[in-house]
Amino acid sequence: MKSAFRILGVDENASEKEIRRAWKRLARRLHPDVNPSDPRAAARFKAAQRAYYRAMNGVPVERPARPAPAPPSRFACRRCCDTYTQAGECPRCELPLHDRAGGEAAPLADSREVEAMLAALEAPKAVPLFAIEPEVRVPLMAAVLATCAMAQAHIGLWPVATMSVAFALFAIAAETHGRWRDARSVFG
Repeated sequence: MKSAFRILGVDENASEKEIRRAWKRLARRLHPDVNPSDPRAAARFKAAQRAYYRAMNGVPVERPARPAPAPPSRFACRRCCDTYTQAGECPRCELPLHDRAGGEAAPLADSREVEAMLAALEAPKAVPLFAIEPEVRVPLMAAVLATCAMAQAHIGLWPVATMSVAFALFAIAAETHGRWRDARSVFG
């Protein structure tokens, strides 16, 4: 490895002023913005910068060490999929952790939340606020469309009003045909 003083081009007994002057001269010459066509300019500039810090401080400047990678998470929660390095209970779901390496299963039926969800599924369904009988739905829709068509015609939207009336008539015809077909199949 080259000496910091050798990279800067100064003597080892140089003063701070001489080191600073040499650094500024080198920085102007090696800066990547000054040498945009040189792909190694950034690396050279960084090497000169490290040499300047080493020469000024008298201590080698090392890059910070990368943190060690986290150990693989062996245990996981089956419900929320969070992973942990030690066995135990998931703090979020309060379920026993599953050993991903050994395949040990966590009992899900013991959870209070699972039991509450099952009870909610087995509970009787709520009746809708506006329960409309199937026989009334299509004629009611046709009446609404006809009313909309009259309002559209009143303000001059004749093409839209015509389409609304046509759709209402089609809905009534389809419902009538369906009822006729069902009655015909019953009576033979």
